[in-house]
Amino acid sequence: MTPLKAWALVPVKAFTHAKRRLAGILSDEERAELARAMLLDLFDTIGAAHLSGFTVVASDSEVARLVAMAGGDICDEPATGGLNDAVLVGLRHCRHRAPACVVVPTDVPYLEPATIAFATQSALEGFGCAAEAVRDGGTNLLAFPSRIRLAPRFGPDSFLSHLSEMRSAGLTTRILSTPDTRFDLDTPGDLRAIKTAPPDNRVGRLVSQFPATQLPEPLRGVA
Repeated sequence: MTPLKAWALVPVKAFTHAKRRLAGILSDEERAELARAMLLDLFDTIGAAHLSGFTVVASDSEVARLVAMAGGDICDEPATGGLNDAVLVGLRHCRHRAPACVVVPTDVPYLEPATIAFATQSALEGFGCAAEAVRDGGTNLLAFPSRIRLAPRFGPDSFLSHLSEMRSAGLTTRILSTPDTRFDLDTPGDLRAIKTAPPDNRVGRLVSQFPATQLPEPLRGVA
């Protein structure tokens, strides 16, 4: 299959600093293992979507090693350490690598290759494309033509901000609202939701091993 002429951007925290909201449920080692599984699953998903390549923004040596093994580029995380600063640096790094860019967080464990492919194809056709996190109105996927100078606004309630950014840039926006894009793994209740319906990947297998008594019930309407 001919690769899509699009580039994926993945911002990644050091595994030892990832998913701190799960610190009361998982040990430091378990959180690091979960973060590692999420990243490796995303590499598989990006590869199966047949993009031209991907860049990871991180400053962790273990992350850099895994990126190199997967055939990706590494871009140093800015000193500020903020997510949106990291995405902005990564976009500058990716802008000249392909005519379309898709920003993909690691914590969307049900994400399908076909969804990434649809989003990037939309961007190649000149559209913006975004997916909303159902819990907090965040952004679980963002795709747009690389020529657009978009200001990243990831975090709670960022979905509407990204829609506004893209429309201000003159883009017609396609909204993704598929089961694989609506869920992100962030809270203890999310772990229970995954254990109840595990995806067929590393994250699903790992969470399935956690004792059920360790995990609280998911929030209604999130899973």
